[in-house]
Amino acid sequence: MSKNFWKADSSLIPILKICLAPDSQVEPMLREWESTHLVEVIDGGLIRYIPFLYRRFLDLNIEPRDNFILRGVYFKSWWAQTVFQRENLEFLFGLDEKFPKFALLKGTALQYSIYSSDPRTRPCDDVDILVNSSERYSAVQYFLDAGFRLDSVYTLDYVMNFRKSAPFTRAGISIDLNWGLYEYSRYPSNLSDFKFRRIKAGANEINLLSDTDNLVHSIIHGSGWNPVPSTRWILDAALLIKNGN
Repeated sequence: MSKNFWKADSSLIPILKICLAPDSQVEPMLREWESTHLVEVIDGGLIRYIPFLYRRFLDLNIEPRDNFILRGVYFKSWWAQTVFQRENLEFLFGLDEKFPKFALLKGTALQYSIYSSDPRTRPCDDVDILVNSSERYSAVQYFLDAGFRLDSVYTLDYVMNFRKSAPFTRAGISIDLNWGLYEYSRYPSNLSDFKFRRIKAGANEINLLSDTDNLVHSIIHGSGWNPVPSTRWILDAALLIKNGN
């Protein structure tokens, strides 16, 4: 598999710009893009933006040429976040005092932050949580005792010693346990180094990283090579900057 980095081109850069454009410029920019491109050029990195775009068009009473395709992607995301993610979150909110203190991370965390007006506009496939590096073993043991299995090509011993995270699954529940934010950092992660805020999530309260720490994490996390184009992290970073908290 080629390890070339994603390179910006004339068909995809406008998609990013439409996401972030002032309301008055969204439709002219959309029509210009539609005049020369098919929706099929949107790649695996930018397909994450489609629910966000559809919501913008809907709020601005704009009907895109490919409305039914965009609507289908949006409602697929709606189903995934409403049904699939609910099971993940219900499990996390039901954890007892034996599980270490944790914060939501990545997509699900951002759904409660910059995408809070419509969390379905930020698709994600699982729930990431962050625990203190020194408590990762007790968190893993809790998952194993609860019937989870490590969903990785690596052994448990390897991920615990040489990686920053590990995915665990059980009967439709998928949790990515993180104990570090940067894969290649030799500095041990410690929750006291980061700023957190506690927010309401329905009947529950959750911890999130500050927007500043989420921004740095989004940029660094998206900078490494990945078979899925890392453009999917650009909108997160841009909205965190616009949010400015």
